[in-house]
Amino acid sequence: MTPAETGAASKKQKMAAIDISIVICTVDRFALADRTIESVLRQRIPHRKRVELIVVDNSAEGRSRKRIAAKAATSPFPVRYVHERRPNISHARNAGITAAAGAFVAFLDDDTEARPDWLSHMVDVMVANDGDIVVGPSYPDFEGGNAPSWDHDGRYYTRDQRLPDGAAITKGATCNILIRRASCLTDTPVFDPEFGRTGGEDADFLARQGRRGRRILWCATGIVTEFQPLDRMTVRYRTQRFFRAAQTHVRVAHKNSDNRLLTAVRHMATGLIQVAILFVPYLLSSWVQAPAFLKARFKFVTGLGKLFWPLHRPFY
Repeated sequence: MTPAETGAASKKQKMAAIDISIVICTVDRFALADRTIESVLRQRIPHRKRVELIVVDNSAEGRSRKRIAAKAATSPFPVRYVHERRPNISHARNAGITAAAGAFVAFLDDDTEARPDWLSHMVDVMVANDGDIVVGPSYPDFEGGNAPSWDHDGRYYTRDQRLPDGAAITKGATCNILIRRASCLTDTPVFDPEFGRTGGEDADFLARQGRRGRRILWCATGIVTEFQPLDRMTVRYRTQRFFRAAQTHVRVAHKNSDNRLLTAVRHMATGLIQVAILFVPYLLSSWVQAPAFLKARFKFVTGLGKLFWPLHRPFY
């Protein structure tokens, strides 16, 4: 057997030994990433499933290496460190996929915590419904313990499609996702680096899978929480996020459209209408932070984002 054949056989054996790879991408958020990792290590592993954890360090210096080695020493299942020095979340996710040995790959963000039964519920929905992708909800964990006064129920920080387990969906985020390798992780690269510094790589990924007819399912019981620091608990920050999200939405739709010009014109026209209708309520929202005015404010900047979608700038 040649060295190449030996390497291929070794990789196949490794793939066969792992059912699920959980990938966490991180950049110097040590305390938060530790919480995420610990929540994975506390998982109640689905019956007879073999699991591994892969932590992708996207810092140039690889500053998390020793911390991950310490976690690996006490973990109930394999923990591996991957260093991707190029500063781009798409590169980091792709490095995690390349390193992953599992037939299924899950992603968690490094500021989330998964409930102990998170993985079991995600796998149950995947298997019961013969899915290709399973997405779960994310609820806010506010620094200080309280939601901001202008959003007392945390609605603007909650990702919950309010559907039952197994319901078909079209959108989601990779902060909480389980993916079938054979049907969905076939592109090279899987995540587009063009979205890696602005956000939206997950929306682009899901749009492609939807166009190919992949079964994207909701798992209401696969719950994670996402830490929200004080500097994100402001109207200003959420306003900026809505603007960037609208830009990303149009960029993803444009890229995945059969008629890109028509798609761009339609979204920009919608944005122009939103801006025209909501301009006055937007101005008032600067003084009156009532729910109705804040909703108008966020819709106004969403319209602006649609109008100025080509002017996206790196954020991460």
